[in-house]
Amino acid sequence: MSDHDARWVAKHLGRSAAALFTPAEVEALAPKLSSITLDSGDVLFERGSDPAGVWIIQSGWIELLEGSTRTDGVIALLGPLQCAGDIPLMLRQPAPYRACAVTESSCLFMSANEFGQMLATNPKFLLRLATKLAGRVSRVQGRVVEMLGKSLTEQVARVLLHESHDGTFAFSQEMCAAMLGASRAPVNQVLKDLERRGVVKLGYAHIDVVDEDALTHIAHSTTNAGS
Repeated sequence: MSDHDARWVAKHLGRSAAALFTPAEVEALAPKLSSITLDSGDVLFERGSDPAGVWIIQSGWIELLEGSTRTDGVIALLGPLQCAGDIPLMLRQPAPYRACAVTESSCLFMSANEFGQMLATNPKFLLRLATKLAGRVSRVQGRVVEMLGKSLTEQVARVLLHESHDGTFAFSQEMCAAMLGASRAPVNQVLKDLERRGVVKLGYAHIDVVDEDALTHIAHSTTNAGS
């Protein structure tokens, strides 16, 4: 693996002044990483298995699924600068979810053995991972609190706002429903209503946000109760 890729990891895992990587540490990190390109649908690891390593996402999206198929519910959606496989390996427990590429994705991969050695010998690396995990837990907790007591319309609007990039939610209506743990039919009804109102435009495996201001208003409105 090139020093460039190692510096990329060090930059994004070492932003805090308390855990900056030294040039020597970056040089030591480089041979532990390999570049991997995943196609849409590729499985990183199955539920109940031990991940072969850690995937550090550079581009693309990885979903964590409750079961063995995409209809079993999406636990989380991981994007650039996030990791897959790290939590099961740190806990030394089989993965409680299935990891699958949603889109073509570029990742840096570190084997489970190399990952374990880094945890054991590099406190700074461990500190950065712990900080990232704490941030991930905080975001999940914030999302749960944010959704409490909200109508389905508000929840759909918030998911579209949170997960859209450059005005596009690059996933299907089914994925939107899975993210909310809701049935597809009522979510589709909400999306069709939003399209009728000129707020979004539905496409094949994507949803375009046409009026972000209106969507933001809906996401924070209390007038949709019962939707």
